[in-house]
Formats: sequence, structure tokens, C-alpha cells
Amino acid sequence: MSKEQNNSAEKAPKENVTYRLLELLEDDDRASTVEVDEPIHVDERWLMSYADKMTLLCGCFIMLFAISTLDPVKLQQVQESAQKSFGKPTAVVPKPVVSVEDVKRIQEQQKIQEEEIQRLQAQKDELEKTLSTVSKDEDKRKVLTERLQKVLEERSKLETKSRVLETRVKTLTAEVRTLKSQVVDPKQSQKEIEKLRVTLNSTQTQLQVTEKTVTELKAELEEAKGALVASGFVAFVMSWDTRDHDVDLVVEDPNKRSFDFKKRSHKSHPGLLVLDTRQGPGVEIWQADKIIPGVYTFNYLFYNSYGNPKPCTLTGTLFTSKGAIKMPSVTLDTTKNKSIKLRVSISEDGKAKLLN
Repeated sequence: MSKEQNNSAEKAPKENVTYRLLELLEDDDRASTVEVDEPIHVDERWLMSYADKMTLLCGCFIMLFAISTLDPVKLQQVQESAQKSFGKPTAVVPKPVVSVEDVKRIQEQQKIQEEEIQRLQAQKDELEKTLSTVSKDEDKRKVLTERLQKVLEERSKLETKSRVLETRVKTLTAEVRTLKSQVVDPKQSQKEIEKLRVTLNSTQTQLQVTEKTVTELKAELEEAKGALVASGFVAFVMSWDTRDHDVDLVVEDPNKRSFDFKKRSHKSHPGLLVLDTRQGPGVEIWQADKIIPGVYTFNYLFYNSYGNPKPCTLTGTLFTSKGAIKMPSVTLDTTKNKSIKLRVSISEDGKAKLLN
């Protein structure tokens, strides 16, 4: 087949198609002249399926976001609410899965709490040891005082007995002289006088021993008093039981030396802030191994709530060589009542008195 025949064969179908399209257009024109135009209706039934699918996807993602961080308390509340609404489920509800990070965080918190408990236990043991020593010194002083009182009573009795014997010796001596003057046999009277002199000497010896014992007991008593004064101490313990709160204890002694978490101690000066807790529940302890007589100021300062809006209730106890004094409980918050000062007067022998 030649090239011209091929071209004519290719053009024939194209011309037929073109002719057919023209006929169709003419038919449409004719139909348009007879029929009335109607609005074109778009089929939107697919929107219902699309909207349902989007709603399900949105609910799915909301559920995924809600269970991404499990809160055991909230999960328990949801479980109880579902049980009340739908009845007890027959299937076993799986336990909430705790992530490795939560386990590590809980272990770190437990470790911190254990260290805090050990530190507090050590401070408690030290305070109990100090109080035990002071109590032993006090008991020893009481025992020595009682012994001294008994010895003094015995000494008084012996002195009374000695005076009676001296009076009797004088009376007998006077009788002997009278008998001698009456020319009576003086041998019997002389024997009685010798007996009385022996008794008097024995009594005087007992008096000397008693005086020596009294002197020794007085020395021991003074030594015990000195040891008791030398072992004088003062300690203050502040505590609170609310979570996350940070409360600071600031102590000012009679020499205007201030002790806080920044300046825990002063060189060559009694006093030390032993324990500073930075997040509640906690305890703060200040102590000194020597009493400076005067007025001490104990300042409670609400430093930070760390997201806990509840008020903080604090208790305090003052320990001295005379015993423990319970301070009144106070309540602080982060708005107006952020701090309070307690002024206490402490004497040299450890007697304390709250001034406000």
C-alpha cells in the first residue's frame, strides 16, 4: 500500500467521527429548542460516609491522646464510673502499665525519702542521746542532794546528842566534885566519867567523819552542777506535713548572729542549722552545744509552695537541758501570712520562756 492510500485510510475514520459529533450537536440544539432547561444536580451522598469516617478518626486520636499518659487514680475513677453505669464487666480489666521512667522517678523519690528518714533518725538519736546524758546528770544531782540532806540530818542529830552528852558530863563532873567534897568514894564516879569521856570522843570522831562526808558530798554536788551546766545545749525542731511546700527556718541568737540555709553556721560561735528540707513534708533542725543567755528569735518563712495551693501548718519544739517546750502551731500561706517570728528567752541554766 502506498503512502497516499495510508493517509486516506487514516483520514476516513477521523472525518466520520467529526461528522458524528456535528450531528450530535445539532440534535442537542434541536432538543434545547423544545425542552426546558433543568438545573444540574450534584450527587453528595459520599459526604455522609466521609463525615462518619472523619468523626471516628477524631474519636480514635482523642482516645490515643487520653491514654498516652496513664494516671492510676483517674483510671480507677473512670473504671468505677463505668462499672456504675454499665454494670460489673465480665472480662478482667488489665492493670495500668507503668513506664520505665515512672518506675525510675518513683525509685528516686523513695531513695530521697529513705535518705531523709535516715537523716532525721540520726538527728533523733543524737537528740535522745543528749537528753539521756542530761537526764543522767539530773538524776545524779538529785541523788547527791538527797544524800547530802540525809547526812545533814544525821549531823544535826549527832550535834544534838553531843550537846546532851556534854551537858551530862558537866553534870557528872559537878556531882563528882560534890561527892569529893562530901568525902565519898570517888572511884565509881571516876569510872562513869571515863565512860562518858569515851562516848564523847567516839561522838566527836563520828562528827568529824560526818563533816568530811558532807564536804565530799558538797564537792561532788558542785562538780555535778558544773557538769550539768557544761552540758547545756539548745535545739529547735520545726516540722510540717503538707506536700511540696518549702518552709525555711531562720534563727537569730542573742548576739544577733543569724542562721539559715545560706549561712548554716558561724566560725568560733555556737550554733548550726543541722537539717534543711526543701520539699515537704519536712523537718528543719537548729542546735547549739552551748547556751548563750538571752532572747532567741525563730522565724518561720514560707519560701515556695511548688504548685500546692493549700495552707501550711507548722509545729515547733524547743529542747534545752531543762526539758522540751512545745511551741504553738501556726498556719502560713503564699498570700499574706508568709512568715511568723517566735521570741523565746533562755537563761544560762536552760530555763526557757515564750515571749509572744
